[in-house]
Amino acid sequence: MNDDKIVRLDLIFGLRGWGLVLYGALPANLALLGVLEIKLANLDRLTSFLVPVVFLPLLTTFLLIRHRQREWYLTTKLLTTRSLIVTAIIFLLSTLISGVSGIIQGKYVVSWGFFGTRSHLITIAESFIIALGSLVLTSTLFLTLLTRESNLPGLPSVDYVKLLAQVRSDLKQLQQSGVWTGAAGLNGDIAERAETIDKNLATLLSYSHQGLANRSLARVRDSIKSFRRSIERISNGANEQSRNISWARSFGAAMAAPGSNGTEAMQPAAAQLDASNIRLLKELPLG
Repeated sequence: MNDDKIVRLDLIFGLRGWGLVLYGALPANLALLGVLEIKLANLDRLTSFLVPVVFLPLLTTFLLIRHRQREWYLTTKLLTTRSLIVTAIIFLLSTLISGVSGIIQGKYVVSWGFFGTRSHLITIAESFIIALGSLVLTSTLFLTLLTRESNLPGLPSVDYVKLLAQVRSDLKQLQQSGVWTGAAGLNGDIAERAETIDKNLATLLSYSHQGLANRSLARVRDSIKSFRRSIERISNGANEQSRNISWARSFGAAMAAPGSNGTEAMQPAAAQLDASNIRLLKELPLG
């Protein structure tokens, strides 16, 4: 499987934070072990009451997961989709564990004739509510990792997340700098910030335990290197005309729609690659 597909799967399923699913489903095991017992009354009588009560912790859990996922990834690409999928997986696994607990304890009966019936749907609803209750009532660990930084197995480390936040902030300022409007907008602060981003990305890529994240960050670092090469060529221009020409070949080509510039195909392959990388840098959805 190539890197692009792995990066895509990571963006969709939140693979770099797989521990989140583990810690989210962990409380449901208390019911399986008999440590936690949640008794429910007749669900038919509680339907109008349970719907809003169940929705609130669901929404809260989703928003907390979305916040944490936002910090673990450089961009906001597929953030909501990823958060929804991770939330759904956690509750599906917890519901499954709660249902298995009921079967082991003799509360539920497994039978082909039972599937699809009203009793079957009530059993699923009960398992879901028990799973939700166990998560809300007992999971101090899960709540902690959703609201605070922690160095738990299966999650990005605190140092990694802090440095990633710094890179994100610097990239936002780079995207808003004057270099995108013309060679005259280039200044020493932009070159210094680009150098800092490059160094911080190199540090992030040195975290060997963050292999999934590094696959996507490697492309961003390539873009920063192209950005630095381009502003260096502009700065080294002998006069204003040469600097404007250098800007047009890199930033001008990057700002233009792909294929819209007739001279793009006439540029050297290295210049085309730099323009493509700079375009990617400008279009990063950083939130």
